[in-house]
Amino acid sequence: MLFINSNLEESFSGTSVIGDKYVITTDMLGKGSYAKVFRGHMKANPSIQIAVKEIELSGKSSNPKFLQTLDREINILRRFNHPNIIQLYDVVRLPDKMFIFLEICEDGDLKKLITEQKQKIFPEKQVLAMVSQMVDAFKVMYENNVIHRDLKPANILIQKNLYKISDFGFARELYCGMDKPAALTRYGSPLYMCPQILNGTPFSSKCDVWSLGIIAYQMLYGNPPWIGITPPDILHQIEKNPRVKFPEQPEVSEGLKKMITRMLILKDEERISWPEVFKSELFSSEKPSSLNALETKNEPISFSQKLKKSFCCCFGG
Repeated sequence: MLFINSNLEESFSGTSVIGDKYVITTDMLGKGSYAKVFRGHMKANPSIQIAVKEIELSGKSSNPKFLQTLDREINILRRFNHPNIIQLYDVVRLPDKMFIFLEICEDGDLKKLITEQKQKIFPEKQVLAMVSQMVDAFKVMYENNVIHRDLKPANILIQKNLYKISDFGFARELYCGMDKPAALTRYGSPLYMCPQILNGTPFSSKCDVWSLGIIAYQMLYGNPPWIGITPPDILHQIEKNPRVKFPEQPEVSEGLKKMITRMLILKDEERISWPEVFKSELFSSEKPSSLNALETKNEPISFSQKLKKSFCCCFGG
């Protein structure tokens, strides 16, 4: 729900109260170019924690293109109610700021987890669990004609063994067909960009397949398969050695290596598509028990259900 509200009160404790619903604390969870993310909670029930993205609507962030991108991100997120996609709860717009209220993930992100992992290498079972949850999320996104364009470890949040796609700032809908290459803006993070984005040629939803393949490889072996300082450097390495190579150690099953190989095929038209990935038996049994116990289609996890019930009971919406 997007609405205008001018009732912003500053309390003496250093927290901000937004209208009669939310309290934003001074505990900063993250910071980007145009936004800061703070810990918050429901005013009526402080035990219900939320993440609050605060965006300044001035300077560069007030230009029409930025606001259009922000609007698109909000409208895309509003469509999803899935345990592996970060939940959007509410949006409040003031004259000079916008607040986006999101599900909070207490366990950080995959980038942090990789950094803290010994030798930055993960067991195959854990990698399969992560990939299978991402596949579940992308199935819903594919059905809604949405591509992410910036899938990377920093944009995969973690909450109690659940991996959640976040930051839909570069996401967009494809109306020309998900598997038909289109001339789109070059967004993303170079290490995880598909070759088509790196060299500025048309690409399809398979750009996200490539990114997920890179992340899976990185978790298994400690580094992405191709490394470079700049986008041209990375593209050169990919074109120079187009077939992904797997070290002998650690040992990884042939099934997973074959899947990653197909995900990291250079040409868009030859790379495995999402529908083919969805049909793979490789990921079907790799869900955590907390997901197996729930009917996950179009239903939030228990934390989200609790929060949504609180919204409805306290505020009637």
